[in-house]
Amino acid sequence: MLDAQTRRPSVQRNVDWIASYFTPVVLVAAVLTLLLWMLQAEDMDGVTFAITRAVSVLVIACPCSFGLATPTAVMVATGLAAKHGCLVKDATVWEKVSALNCAVLDKTGTITKGRPEVVEVALLPGAHALLQMGLDAVRAVGRPGGEGTLLGKFLDTQEESADASAVIGWLLQAVETNSEHPLAKALQAWAQEVHVAPKYAEAEDFQHRPGQGVSCSIPGVGKVTAGRTPDSLETHQQLWVKRLQDDACVVVALSLDAVGPLALLALRDQLQDGAREAAAELH
Repeated sequence: MLDAQTRRPSVQRNVDWIASYFTPVVLVAAVLTLLLWMLQAEDMDGVTFAITRAVSVLVIACPCSFGLATPTAVMVATGLAAKHGCLVKDATVWEKVSALNCAVLDKTGTITKGRPEVVEVALLPGAHALLQMGLDAVRAVGRPGGEGTLLGKFLDTQEESADASAVIGWLLQAVETNSEHPLAKALQAWAQEVHVAPKYAEAEDFQHRPGQGVSCSIPGVGKVTAGRTPDSLETHQQLWVKRLQDDACVVVALSLDAVGPLALLALRDQLQDGAREAAAELH
């Protein structure tokens, strides 16, 4: 904010350029005024009158208003904006405000409460296929806690609640455990509701790709990715995604490299109190 208050906008640079020429002209005019009236002075009253006229020229024509008006306006406007929670990074912003016809607002935590929740889940065929793979691994071992796959061991802990949703929740906790994103926290909260696990999956090789999502590798399972919906979705799945997105939801796809898309999860955040009215007033 201090930088914004001290940085000179273009109008201030123009004013400084004008003042650099205007100031010498004013000084010359004041000196000429003093000399002309001094030549006509016959006594001390005349001298006083001459000095008064010269000072009057300086006061009236002084470019102080040029040099002070713009920086004062910038400082006051920037400080007032900061009091209302609006931080201005550059003083040149104020020169462009009058021409604005569109405002772009950050969504999460600004016009919304920043506490998204999972509102709808679509389990894809890949989720049921992965569940079957895990159940087959459990049966192959023949006893709980045997030397099966990591997925099979997880299903052992689920008792009667072993289903595709539990598998999806288990994988989500694994891939989102190191993320601080609000969506990641919402996905973890949902995952904890749909499965019972003593600990997260033993994931490794975590990767975060801005704008794409996060991924990790689970030994014996493969690479798990949570992020943008893939282009390979079938038509009815794409329609499901569009319906939720049109309903102010963010759709996250969970995929496994060896299987493909496993599930689509729709998350929605609640608007801040007064956000709708504020947007309407800006409009």
